[in-house]
Amino acid sequence: MMMKNKVEVLPAYNVLAGCEDQFITGISLHQNTNDGTCFKDHLDQLSVQQSVTPENIIADSIFGTEENYELLENKGINNYLKFPQFHNEQKKSYKNNPFLKENFYYDPAADSYTCPNKQQITFRSS
Repeated sequence: MMMKNKVEVLPAYNVLAGCEDQFITGISLHQNTNDGTCFKDHLDQLSVQQSVTPENIIADSIFGTEENYELLENKGINNYLKFPQFHNEQKKSYKNNPFLKENFYYDPAADSYTCPNKQQITFRSS
């Protein structure tokens, strides 16, 4: 597996474990360093290991991807997953940045954005 430092390949596994009331309820093994992309396979393995589908899932922000939100919604499982940028968005430096896309004015008629410097930004295909 390629290590997170992106420099070396070593024999390694990514282990995900689910728990409830401090008891391990399911585990899965993966050869992918990204926990978020292993989530679907982990849930599939969990359904093999248990007969009961969990009502709620709580996990780190790495798991809070649109794909995982959709997966949980389709399975009828409530989730408490933060999205990956959650902690960055809580910082003052992030909130006070006028050049975030969220702070740009969008004109649907022209299909363009206007930045805080009053420059119009339009999409051009190459």
